[in-house]
Amino acid sequence: TVNIDAKSFRKVTRNLPEEEDDEKIKQECDDESGVCSFNPLFDMKTMTKTYPKMFGLEDDDTTEDPMILCPMLRLMERYGIVTNRENQEKRYTISETVDGVMKLGASEFGTRTLTAMVSKGQVRNRVTIPGFVNYIFLHEVRKFSHECGLTFLKNGEIVNDEVRRNTVGALTARQDENGNLTFEDLKEVKLEICGSQGEIITAAGKTEIGLLFTFLGGDENGYVKLSDVWSFLNAKLPKNIGQPRAKEFE
Repeated sequence: TVNIDAKSFRKVTRNLPEEEDDEKIKQECDDESGVCSFNPLFDMKTMTKTYPKMFGLEDDDTTEDPMILCPMLRLMERYGIVTNRENQEKRYTISETVDGVMKLGASEFGTRTLTAMVSKGQVRNRVTIPGFVNYIFLHEVRKFSHECGLTFLKNGEIVNDEVRRNTVGALTARQDENGNLTFEDLKEVKLEICGSQGEIITAAGKTEIGLLFTFLGGDENGYVKLSDVWSFLNAKLPKNIGQPRAKEFE
């Protein structure tokens, strides 16, 4: 998942799939793990066999790297969806990064362009080399970064457990009796975080909430599960998988 500024967002998201009014996509579930997907791009059979720990089918001895702020990249690195690290700073190729995000159900449209733009910005700031993305220096490319973090402090460069707990706590107060959250619930919490930091939400911050809602099956269900938000913010696979895409924030 990559965050962008308003100008780049408008340019790149022309190629992102919009919300569709077609017949509801058939849900596919893995009975053993309990993971269900509405996303035909998410290959359940292959993913469960390739990454059993991610699905809870084997003892999970993995740990997240709090230096990686983006939860999707953090999940990918945690479970070995990306493996060809160039050095200890966790630089991965553009190609492997794009392939990894696509394994989690993202469309190739826009994803490859966004990843290349991040890499280009990092090369300019001398935190990576051409053809690679440095996962722990995403914040160095300012137009792709944002404040009002769901898991990190203002100007933070690492996942902060207290911030993450506070975010989940604020969402817990908004869940319904079934543990469901609407898009409005996510927006309100995000805007409250911005307000507490004296920040105005940016296009990148709005994109973050849209991607979170859609990846957790929000468009298909009309809501996301609080438990799935908790899982994803902790770099674990949610139980409900949709297709991450652009979504109107206003």
